[in-house]
Amino acid sequence: MKKAALMFCGILIVSGFSFAQFYPGKELLNELTSSPGTEMENATACGYVIGVFDATVGIAHEPPADVDFGQVLDIVIKYLTDNPERLHEVAALLVTQALTEAFPKKKEHNEKNRNP
Repeated sequence: MKKAALMFCGILIVSGFSFAQFYPGKELLNELTSSPGTEMENATACGYVIGVFDATVGIAHEPPADVDFGQVLDIVIKYLTDNPERLHEVAALLVTQALTEAFPKKKEHNEKNRNP
């Protein structure tokens, strides 16, 4: 049973990676806001947001230490809803943009002390 569960998770991860580069913002928004009857789609969309958040934290954005996943989801959903003209773009770009605007990266001390 344990082996089957691990194999299933591995298949989900691999299939998610192969699909991720073609995941448009419109589809992400639809899956994040879908009815409770579509738990698998919603779980995939939530996992996608978590993956983008984890991959870009400290590089593109710096959230406070106490930020929770609900807040991150709210930020992403609001950004996607407020920017319908961009929903054809790759979801990872849109999620990163939403997080960057919400949690801008702090300037390095070295950058502050440079003279132009």
